[in-house]
Amino acid sequence: GRLLDEPDILLVEEPTQGVDVGARSEIYSILRSIAGKGTTILVLSSDATEIAGLCDRVVVFSRGQVVAELKGDDVTESSITSAVLTTKTVREKRGNAASALRAWAAGNWSPVAMVAIAILLVGLVGTYLNEFYLTPRNFGGLLALVATLTLVAYGQQLVMLIGGIDLSVGPLMGLVGVVGSFYLTADHFAGDYWIGFALMMAVALCLGIVNWILVDPLEFHPMVGTLITYMAVQAISLLLRPAPDGMIDYDLIDAITSRVGFVPLLFIGALLLGLVLEFLLYRSLLGVSLRGLGSREDVANLVGIAPRRMKFIAYVGCSLLAGLAGIALMTQVGIGNPTAGVNYTLSSVAAAVIGGASLMGGRGSFLGAFLGALLVIQVNSVAAFLGLRDAWQFLFLGIVILFSVAFYSKSRQVYET
Repeated sequence: GRLLDEPDILLVEEPTQGVDVGARSEIYSILRSIAGKGTTILVLSSDATEIAGLCDRVVVFSRGQVVAELKGDDVTESSITSAVLTTKTVREKRGNAASALRAWAAGNWSPVAMVAIAILLVGLVGTYLNEFYLTPRNFGGLLALVATLTLVAYGQQLVMLIGGIDLSVGPLMGLVGVVGSFYLTADHFAGDYWIGFALMMAVALCLGIVNWILVDPLEFHPMVGTLITYMAVQAISLLLRPAPDGMIDYDLIDAITSRVGFVPLLFIGALLLGLVLEFLLYRSLLGVSLRGLGSREDVANLVGIAPRRMKFIAYVGCSLLAGLAGIALMTQVGIGNPTAGVNYTLSSVAAAVIGGASLMGGRGSFLGAFLGALLVIQVNSVAAFLGLRDAWQFLFLGIVILFSVAFYSKSRQVYET
């Protein structure tokens, strides 16, 4: 009806969303015909291909600001996508809708800062209540535990970026140790060690692929799909080692757990890996794509992000990181124990969530996961120094998680309204 009035300006929003190929082509023909008669058409769309094919001039907006303007030969799909993905605009503060504290808490770095403060406070409490807390011996053991949890927390953070979760990481860590217990014993040759490590990581790779198949092609909910593999992997571990057996070579354990002073090399390696992952998360197309997919999968698909490929990278990457954590755990257990890693499933989720990750996707950082793991281990260590039972450790961690989730989520909701 509006077209019969021959308007001077026509505003069209997402003209082909949800239509088939044939209808899309017909809509494009109609729009070009109208434009040929002198009508100015403004197209609002998140489909870069569509915009490039229809428009002579493109203006890219982000958070209410113009971030790019393309004309003539510059109007291409790649140029539009690049402008969308590389924008550096930040949300403008709006009056008094949110307090300054909540506005700060809505940012990406607030969880990192808050967890760092919590770590310092818990450390001060531990130092005040027990003079042995700050000893190199205690810190060396604590940092070794942090390295193990950090590696698997990185993996959990990776899948949570795309709005997923992986419950199978704990049993996978145990299975990695079980596989190693058949090859990394003192009665094997050095060549067998390399075979053992290769098989351990191959197991992790295969599980990551299986998780991806369940979650993406077969469309299982991530919690359901990875719960299936959780039980399957745990069953395989128990079939291979019904009871703990297969002592790991002490010389190999000593080599892996080498230290610089009292600081384990595993801890240093985990920290450096976290810095690399953090850089890639915010400074690479892969990191932007992962965060974009977790924030809005429908829009991410329209701007050229391949959801299937990103999910594959996330789930396989998570399992490989859990495999590395399983190797670190193996050096602490010293034997093929099929149930050794079970508790790490919830601990890894706790570390990632405390560090700022969201089960809804699109939020979190690897540095936050690192600090979250440090806080989890520190709370357990301080509780042990105080002689508290395990029940209190779970209670304290539950309170920390509840506060973190409530504060991060509420502050962002208020700030965005």
